[in-house]
Amino acid sequence: MIVEFAGISGSGKTTALKKFIRASRKNGLRISKFHRVARELDLPQHQVDISFEAKFPGLQRKLQTLGKNTAYELNNAAIARTVWVAGTQRVKQHTLSAIDEGFVHRAAYIAAAGLGKEAFLDILPSLPRPDILIHVDVPLEVARERYISRKPEGRKRQRAENLYQARSEDHQRAQSYLTAARHRFADFGVTTFLLDNTVELDTQISRIAKSMSEQ
Repeated sequence: MIVEFAGISGSGKTTALKKFIRASRKNGLRISKFHRVARELDLPQHQVDISFEAKFPGLQRKLQTLGKNTAYELNNAAIARTVWVAGTQRVKQHTLSAIDEGFVHRAAYIAAAGLGKEAFLDILPSLPRPDILIHVDVPLEVARERYISRKPEGRKRQRAENLYQARSEDHQRAQSYLTAARHRFADFGVTTFLLDNTVELDTQISRIAKSMSEQ
């Protein structure tokens, strides 16, 4: 079973994933991070590309069209592709495999800097589909402060603040796209959860992990 965390930069995807792993194990579930599995397998890029193209024909080409020339996001989509291929090769060995840099997140940002929401919604049915999608949705200002606060004080923090501000419209658009993706994936039969800042994060994560352990 594949669990994907999606949210804008600074929303707390990685924090939520780590808490989810701990809560899942407390509830007796076996779980692994896709990133760790990818590092263990160390798959050659050409093997990843062949495996991915066979499973999702034409998707990489669609992503390239969707994002125009957004090289940064396309590179990160390639990372997500590697993680997905590596993870799915061993997913049967675990009750759960969790990822916080998946295709919903990447495609939202590619579209936000490229062709827009309608193109994003058109490509959604083609994306690798998790069994469970957990959307970490916080106000843009909260995400911005979290993102910046992770950087050491000084030039790196200032550079991060400038970069986040420069891409503020992309973040806003991606936030909207991810909400639309959550609703659309629910229509596809994917189990979806929403994490927001109205309830303490540990409480929300514990509820999700407990509900999954009882299934």
